[in-house]
Amino acid sequence: MNARPPFEVRVVSHADEPLVQHLLTHTERPAIRNWHWWEHVGEETFLVTLSGGVPVGVLMACRDAGPVAWVRIAALASHVAVGEWLDLCLPRLIPPLRRQGTRRLGWLDVGGWAGAALRARWFQRETWLVTLGKGDHHLPHATAQDAHV
Repeated sequence: MNARPPFEVRVVSHADEPLVQHLLTHTERPAIRNWHWWEHVGEETFLVTLSGGVPVGVLMACRDAGPVAWVRIAALASHVAVGEWLDLCLPRLIPPLRRQGTRRLGWLDVGGWAGAALRARWFQRETWLVTLGKGDHHLPHATAQDAHV
């Protein structure tokens, strides 16, 4: 019988930077990458989860203006249960955010992979976000003479 190694959650160190980058670019679940994460290495709100010494998840939140912090970085290997990962990480993440004056934690559920597990942990959907993208970089030519107010 193959027993899964226990998980370890700790603060991301500079030695972890290549592993964090690999997780953010190679996980099957869409990663949340809304911040310059390398500027926060070593902060107690930037966590890595390891299984048998192998990184399987990263989670980072930053306080914004007001009493709200947002998850800025989140990536999780596909073989790890989202709920189990949240149960390991949130208790480590929330106390330092509270010490910073945070009263709410927001999560932009990119790809929808964390939504059900978050709702099971008392997160509530507040808004729907619709994004539109342009596939190429061609923009029509316009001069100041063409602009009308």
